[in-house]
Amino acid sequence: MIRPSSLGLGITGPHTTPLIPADQTQALIQAALDAGITLFDTGPAYGQGEGETRLGKALGSQRPTALISTKAGITEHRERDFSADGIEASLVRSLERLGTCYVDWLWLHGPSPDELTNPALLARLADLKSRAMIRHVGVCGRGRELDTALEIDAIEGIMAPFHAGLDTRQRARLRTAHNAGLFVAGIEVMAGARRGHTNPLRPADLWTLARRVKHRLTGLSSPPLDITPAQALEFALDAQEIDCALTMTSRIPHMQANARLAGLVGPGATT
Repeated sequence: MIRPSSLGLGITGPHTTPLIPADQTQALIQAALDAGITLFDTGPAYGQGEGETRLGKALGSQRPTALISTKAGITEHRERDFSADGIEASLVRSLERLGTCYVDWLWLHGPSPDELTNPALLARLADLKSRAMIRHVGVCGRGRELDTALEIDAIEGIMAPFHAGLDTRQRARLRTAHNAGLFVAGIEVMAGARRGHTNPLRPADLWTLARRVKHRLTGLSSPPLDITPAQALEFALDAQEIDCALTMTSRIPHMQANARLAGLVGPGATT
């Protein structure tokens, strides 16, 4: 049985746009496998399913060596649908793009507490598990939906922001989930870390800059922290609240450096 690595790789952001060619994404995924990363996260809302398509093509015959994590509830066209039929239809389309008959994790992508407690939805998720289309069910979110998830036996994991600037209540929620035996995946683990200029700049950096501006305008920005991205990642990797730190990068050397920080020693990792 494959164990999730303490460091995961997100096939999101610029990897779902023309800013990064598909073959570059696929090379990164192969290098991540070589470095010992086993968990890969994506979703239909990322580039209208482009992230799933790229991940599926990159894994190919190596699918049995990786854990695939994808989402449902926000469709390829960013429409919200947490109905039982909508979740199953979304999963079927995701499986087709991924080129696989099952996913290891299906995360409900930001459901409201009412949507999450819908008996029809919970029954359908159980049915999808019994049909071996999904292995585990989790909730990806930021607020009250995570508190609700902790009360539902069918939910086996939560995915949420985790970084050095997180407030006490948010950390306590993740600690409660971890102590209850849920799998906890931390996202945005380098949020707030100071970032120097990257040279040379690449097209993918435009996406990162645009995302920072959007987060500032929408109030999602994390408070600035006097730590480097590497220190931020070390903080997440050392934390007791999460099982896996999910990161996203477009550069193989960055990914390999992150893998070394996580103590991964895959045969393809550079020293």
